[in-house]
Amino acid sequence: MKKTTLLLKVLLIALTTALFVACDEDDDPKPAENDTLSLYTKDYTIWHYFSFENGIIGTGSADPTEPDDADWKARTDWDLAFHYKDVRTNSGKSGDGQGGMLEATQTDFALVTEAPTSGYTVDGDLDIRLTPAMPPVYVTSTANSVCDDWATYDHAEHAWVFVEKVFIVRTADGKYAKIWLKSFLDDEDNSGTITMDYAYQSDGSTNLE
Repeated sequence: MKKTTLLLKVLLIALTTALFVACDEDDDPKPAENDTLSLYTKDYTIWHYFSFENGIIGTGSADPTEPDDADWKARTDWDLAFHYKDVRTNSGKSGDGQGGMLEATQTDFALVTEAPTSGYTVDGDLDIRLTPAMPPVYVTSTANSVCDDWATYDHAEHAWVFVEKVFIVRTADGKYAKIWLKSFLDDEDNSGTITMDYAYQSDGSTNLE
């Protein structure tokens, strides 16, 4: 009888240990999925629509009076859109999704490890350039103002300047990602190519490590 009781205690301890180990494994935060986007955006007439899960999924007119602009606004399968150096989130006046953007407190991409659950700015009206001609023609469209100064042209130095900032994005379905808009130049220093590092958390948690 004592041997049976002892055996049951050993089995109970082993089972409890296994359950604790399994719980610990489940509690381990899932790492964010890292990638880089390189996108030519110098066509002033279009927006390029991007999903963190599926990459570039289509293009739409940059003219807000065109019907397809309203069509994209109603869709929730995209998270960001790019026009020249302008950036949309699927939120506010740009989209019907749960998106938004905020500037991270850290400027080092690797050190941004957690997404806040509040404080995100949604899209509003923003003037965008519609033609390459000088003087440029602008039209009132929609975009996210949080990152509207990430790339500026220094006319005195005749050079593009990029801010050292990391932005956190809330996606169309309420998940989180971090982005680093690194450059607006291609390998030959021609403007019109956005290079963006990003990390996306597909499990819906706020872990961006």
